[in-house]
Formats: sequence, C-alpha cells, structure tokens
Amino acid sequence: MRTKYIDLIEQTFDFPQNEFFLREERLFFHGIDLMRLVHEHGTPLKFHYLPQISNNIQRAKGWFREAIMNLGYQGNYYYSYCTKSSHFAFVLDEVLKNDVHIETSSAFDIDIVRSLQAAGKLKHKSYVICNGYKPEPYLQKIADLIELSNELNRENRQLKLRTAELQRERKELLERQRQAGDFINGSLERLRKIEGGL
Repeated sequence: MRTKYIDLIEQTFDFPQNEFFLREERLFFHGIDLMRLVHEHGTPLKFHYLPQISNNIQRAKGWFREAIMNLGYQGNYYYSYCTKSSHFAFVLDEVLKNDVHIETSSAFDIDIVRSLQAAGKLKHKSYVICNGYKPEPYLQKIADLIELSNELNRENRQLKLRTAELQRERKELLERQRQAGDFINGSLERLRKIEGGL
C-alpha cells in the first residue's frame, strides 16, 4: 500500500481548506505548486508564506473585535505573538507589521525582544508577556528588561519635561520678539511724526 501525502492531509485536517487546493492530483498552497517545490528542493521541505501570517493575525483580531462588540465587553484586547512559534527574523518582521505585542517563554526570547527594540522594530510601549517556566537566567533577563524599561521611562519623562521647558522658552522668546517688534514699530511711528512736524 502506498500512502500519499493527501491521505495524511485528509485524516489530519478538514480538507480542502482556504490555503490548500487540489488541481490535477497536485497539492497547491496559495497557488504555489508544492510538488514543484519538492522536486526543486527535496524533502523534508519547510517554507514560510509570509502574507498568511498577517492574514491570520488580522483574522484573529477581527474575531475578537466581533466577539467584543457582540458581548459588550468593556476591556481591551491585545494580540500577542508567541516568539516560540517562530524565531526567524523575517517572520517576526512580518508579525510586527500588524501592531502586536510579544509573548516570551525563555531567556532566549528576551534577547530577541532586546534585539527588536534596539532595531526600532518593537515599540517601547509594546507589552512583553513573559510566560513559561522561569529558571534563574530567564528571571534575570526579565528583571534586566524591566530595569531597561524603567530607565527608558525615566529618560522619556525627562525628555518630556525638557520639551515642555523648551516650548515655554520658545513661547517667551516669541512674546519678547513680538514686544520688540511693537516697540520698534512704535518708535518708527514716533520718528515719522517728529520728522513730519519739522
């Protein structure tokens, strides 16, 4: 008996799914002929279809948005991507295009978070949910991440205060400039009157 890949698919998944379809006994994924890839690259074969990552994130957000509306839920929903799903940079880049937060499960994941923050790919205000068993190295990296976040918050507050200070100084300078202009215009007007009276 020869078992085909389609037999595995049919016993494992509800088939066909939106992503998969059969054409002339060939399995396609989003229009990509999987047999052509197998012939070209061999097996086992693993590939990532990046547009589907964003589609799935947006679909999940839509389901939650609909449920929140239907149930009158007053809280917020935050989609968090679990980095253990895939650590590949190209996958994380696609994920982060979707305004998401990050869920970690190991010390290694904290390094990924720090790298994403350093590259400006993960916003400082994004949530980092630290899940999973927490041995000492993981706890230490979580503590370091919290400390860095606190430092950045302090710096951010200081920058906001300095910005407000500079805005006040600018406003005062503009007011002085206006007063100086009024004084000069008044002086010129008086000078004209004096010259006109001579």
